[in-house]
Amino acid sequence: IPKPVAQVVGNLSVEFTHGMADTDYGLRAKAEGISSWVMPDYIGTCYHNSKKEVWFDHKNPLIKRVRALLGPKGLPIKEWKVFTSRHGGRGWWIFFIKPYLRVLFPRWWQKLKRE
Repeated sequence: IPKPVAQVVGNLSVEFTHGMADTDYGLRAKAEGISSWVMPDYIGTCYHNSKKEVWFDHKNPLIKRVRALLGPKGLPIKEWKVFTSRHGGRGWWIFFIKPYLRVLFPRWWQKLKRE
């Protein structure tokens, strides 16, 4: 991050422990009128991280999906609430609850998606 950007936006938020921190930073920079450049594809990979999110795969048992969703690489409730309330506008609570409903009711979610 260039020094002039860090002087305007500050550092990563202490509320986040993983990936949401990066997205939050980019959105805070955007709010300050700072543009971001995004690569069109992956430039690196990690053997231990699949591209498909464990919590969205209805073939996984419910407990595995819930643990993944609430874990540091997922959407821990406190962090997700901070993120959605900060960046989701007046309807932030819809964004907040959506992934949890998707994990708890995957078949219902698929049905809604098809309609």
